[in-house]
Amino acid sequence: MELGKVTDYVQNVLGLNAFEDIQFKDEDRFIPNICILTFSMAGYMIEDVPCVLLSPFEDSTQVSILMKRADLVRQAVNRPCILILTSLDSMNRRQLIYNKVPFIIPGKQLYLPFLGTLLSDRGMGKKKKVQSLSPSSQFLLLYHFQKQSLENISLFEISERLKYSQKTISLAASELSDLGLCSVERRHGNVKYLRFKDLPANLWRSAFAHMKQPIAKVLYIPEQLLGNLPGLVMSYDSALEYYTDISVPAYKSYAIEKSYAKAIDKGYESPSLFDGAVRLELWKYSPSAITNNGYIDPLSLALCYKDEDDERVQGEIDKLLQKTL
Repeated sequence: MELGKVTDYVQNVLGLNAFEDIQFKDEDRFIPNICILTFSMAGYMIEDVPCVLLSPFEDSTQVSILMKRADLVRQAVNRPCILILTSLDSMNRRQLIYNKVPFIIPGKQLYLPFLGTLLSDRGMGKKKKVQSLSPSSQFLLLYHFQKQSLENISLFEISERLKYSQKTISLAASELSDLGLCSVERRHGNVKYLRFKDLPANLWRSAFAHMKQPIAKVLYIPEQLLGNLPGLVMSYDSALEYYTDISVPAYKSYAIEKSYAKAIDKGYESPSLFDGAVRLELWKYSPSAITNNGYIDPLSLALCYKDEDDERVQGEIDKLLQKTL
């Protein structure tokens, strides 16, 4: 299953944030064996809606059989199940729609009734107004503010620098443009370039209300389990102590891009702190890609404490922002 193509299509057509749900592996033990032999499966999130992608191993499997086995998966995990297909004739398409079975043919058509969405292969649908930035859009802004200016850089080159697909960067640019933070200009034929509409400090103030905490999940694990995980940086209270005059508890806090969480033995996970443990945050984007000092970047730190009520903490964060922007 090519998750990248599915994600690019969903984001491009619907304008919704979509990504793999790595926590799904905790649920797949309930799925009947006959379904495991029929589908390649992946947990998935579309905005805040959990679902399961089901890609048949055999294209020749009858649609009626796929429908029945997809329903078995749905009952086992209590999530909507989406068939990922390479093609579909009109008769089978009508059968799936009649029975309200979600499906996606990447690049051509999708039917997601649990989202109230039915779009044609031409992607005709009402574009959703941007309320909050996707992780890729947020990452692009933070990279521009702190790592390297992306002003007057082509979207192709931005995708190379940020290591996102061209479609994902195109969608991110569209989100930022919809919020009035930048514009996309065509030059040299059909090459698209990014132009920001203000200075970083003003852009940050405009974007802040639309930005989210980067943390997807928090684990507490023995420090020795960290090993040599790639992209690991100090975070949260440890980073707060590094950047400000605030002293913090003795335990250490780390952050890592969530895809690397598969290297952690799930048997050691704990939802709360214990003696000898460290805090490990699983992030929606790579925290190490926008910092060079072993700690999360100052702006992401501000987002981590976005809902903090402590006036002293907020005062120190404000000082840090003045130094950064």
